[in-house]
Amino acid sequence: MAIYHTSNRKRERGFVTLIWTCMMLFIIMPVVGLAIDAGVMYVIKSKLQTAVDGAALGAARSLSRGIDIPSQQTSATDTAKRYFHANFPNNWMGVTPVNDPTVTWPAAPPATAIINVQGDVNAPTWFMRIIGVSSLHFKVVGQATRRNVNLMLVVDRSTSLSDTGSCPTLAADSQLFVQSFSNNRDRMGLVTFGTYYNVDFAPNFNFQSSMTTMLGNLQCSGFTNSAAAFSTAYQTLKGLADQNALNVVVLFTDGQPNTITLGPAYGTGTAAPMPIKGTCVLNNALIPGYSGVVSGDTGYAVTGGIYQATNATYPAPTPFPADLSLIGNAQNWRAGCTFKTYNAGYGPGVMAGTSTSFANDISYLPSTDSFGNQLDTDLLGGAGFPAATTHSGGHIVANDRTTIENAGINALDNAAQNARIDAAASNLPFIVYTIGLGNAPGGVNDVLLQRISNDPHSATHQSAYTDGLYMFSPDTAHLSSAFATIASDILRISK
Repeated sequence: MAIYHTSNRKRERGFVTLIWTCMMLFIIMPVVGLAIDAGVMYVIKSKLQTAVDGAALGAARSLSRGIDIPSQQTSATDTAKRYFHANFPNNWMGVTPVNDPTVTWPAAPPATAIINVQGDVNAPTWFMRIIGVSSLHFKVVGQATRRNVNLMLVVDRSTSLSDTGSCPTLAADSQLFVQSFSNNRDRMGLVTFGTYYNVDFAPNFNFQSSMTTMLGNLQCSGFTNSAAAFSTAYQTLKGLADQNALNVVVLFTDGQPNTITLGPAYGTGTAAPMPIKGTCVLNNALIPGYSGVVSGDTGYAVTGGIYQATNATYPAPTPFPADLSLIGNAQNWRAGCTFKTYNAGYGPGVMAGTSTSFANDISYLPSTDSFGNQLDTDLLGGAGFPAATTHSGGHIVANDRTTIENAGINALDNAAQNARIDAAASNLPFIVYTIGLGNAPGGVNDVLLQRISNDPHSATHQSAYTDGLYMFSPDTAHLSSAFATIASDILRISK
């Protein structure tokens, strides 16, 4: 009996070994092999998808190269191919050859570009060859969408930029910013401001060459008339009436607003004139419709004064105070009106001295500037911001630098909020970005610039409007990075 059981067990073990061998050969190894091949195929397909996505995004970002749309598409197509091969090189995981991707530009909604990048590869198998499958074909598509932009670049060109040696760097970095956008696809315009503001370049699809040259000639002189420049930039964008593209204001400054444009000759043309004192008369009659620019800087020894309301001085004369055009006949100057500015040695008609009472012939400031921006209140609130303006007899006094600077802060704050409200009512896609350069005496008003851009970090952020972005640059070494970050955020290229 013992011999019989031993022989039986040997036969059973042999049968189990045979079955196990068959399972290994025909079931387990093929299943494991298929699993390995499936894993390899997944990795290859994922890598291919990453390559076409990166190629599409790279192509969209390169649309700024080229002076017209056909040349931009040619350049972007070449960029897509290079990005694709950089992310999926030939013979990666045994895949060869890796051919160029197919780049197409399908029809897109108005003011939008769509880029499709298709990659095709044959991925080699390993274990599936046992069943006669030597490769698998993969075809994947990456897509990027790029919205066109209408952009007004609003650039501070005040004296502080010259004093700190920042003007040349600002010119160079803003030139690079302009080159980030696409000729004949985007539209760009330029407003600069010192004591005066000026639309130096009206929005145009063909902007790169002209604006690059113009910014290269930038000269910095004068006070800081921020509100007039911002309001002019927004009204210029609104005049385009483009509800398809993204409409953008980018404001750069290195200091506090300290200048306001007053009277009906500028802005909306409906503003109240500056009230003239009774001692400034012509044939016993007050001068009607008087307009001018009022400046007062608390951060510099310069006092300020009443100047022409011109908005056509570019590039700004230098050195300071060459761009401070005093009141003359063109501004209805009359005998009995002095309009003298108190500051030592600043040219004809400028009274030397240290007094801050430089508005001898202006009774007070109107409650709004030429663009309808309020000077004595802010629309967003915020305890202690901005500082209260000084009033006399229920009016804003015109002979105090701090008051004028506060009025300038309020005017810019109101200008941004008025623009947001108006853009929403006009169904105009609108967003604001701000850059503050912090190397000038007195520094920039970070809180104000956050409010203007509706930065999410602002204490008065408004979720009803599009989030903008405020970038602080402590010195000129960081300025190019600030411009680049904003350019990237504006383009918002998406998959």
